[in-house]
Amino acid sequence: MQEMYYYWLHNISGIGRVTIQKILKYTTPEELYKSEMEKKLQFLTRKQVEEIVKSRKHWNLQKEWEILKKRNINLLMIGNQNYPEKLAKISDAPPVLYHKGKINILEKPSVAVIGARACSNYGKLMAKELGRELAKMGIVTVSGMARGIDSICQWTSLENGGESVGVLGCGVEVCYPPENRILFERLQKEGCLLSENAPFTKPDARLFPLRNRLISGLADVVVVVEAREKSGTLITVDMALEQGKEVYAMPGRITDPVSRGCNKLIKQGAGLILSPREFIEEICPMLQRKYQKMG
Repeated sequence: MQEMYYYWLHNISGIGRVTIQKILKYTTPEELYKSEMEKKLQFLTRKQVEEIVKSRKHWNLQKEWEILKKRNINLLMIGNQNYPEKLAKISDAPPVLYHKGKINILEKPSVAVIGARACSNYGKLMAKELGRELAKMGIVTVSGMARGIDSICQWTSLENGGESVGVLGCGVEVCYPPENRILFERLQKEGCLLSENAPFTKPDARLFPLRNRLISGLADVVVVVEAREKSGTLITVDMALEQGKEVYAMPGRITDPVSRGCNKLIKQGAGLILSPREFIEEICPMLQRKYQKMG
């Protein structure tokens, strides 16, 4: 079972995403585990080689894999059939993904809804309307399960019978922020939790910008509901544009700091949303055509 070896490689101290990508160009994790091939990989540092040797001695493949399965955590390997096609197309696709919940929804029409954590009442209302309308049309919401716009839209989608993907900046066994515990539990049952980090990885500020490329990568369209001029939300927008995704924004009052990012995006050419329902009706034909071609 290849997954066990990928899981082993992904949990070696000092062996990160970039190094794994390099290793996969020369060998498989199984071959590395069985053949001591690390001695031939000249790009590895001495410390990395030592960590691989140490891990090979102490990591119990079968036991660790059984722990993963008992927690209903699944592992996706790049290049395999079940790896999300949308993510496989981005320039920096994760070699390993962990997920809990329904994997099939990652291949459905989807919209990423992102925005301010400290959102206004107007932003909350718009996030709820978007979540409701997306659910009605069977479009999956993708977001980061963060406070504010993200979680409001995801929660509303689930409440209206929709499906949602929570892309995490920690491991799939860690609920962050902790007040979203109920949403975290519901996404495992009614949607999907996804992360490129090992399952018990704690939240870390450096992981969230990396997470954002997965949010935009999984979405067909990205929608911004309230954002300051300098925010993590706009990092996701930049990544979406690099990936060739359509970006839409909801306008706000020019006196509201939390709306300045959206207003600026619209000025720069982002799609303008004047009504969540009209927006959904506009993008549905586009998504239908796209998925008919894919089918």
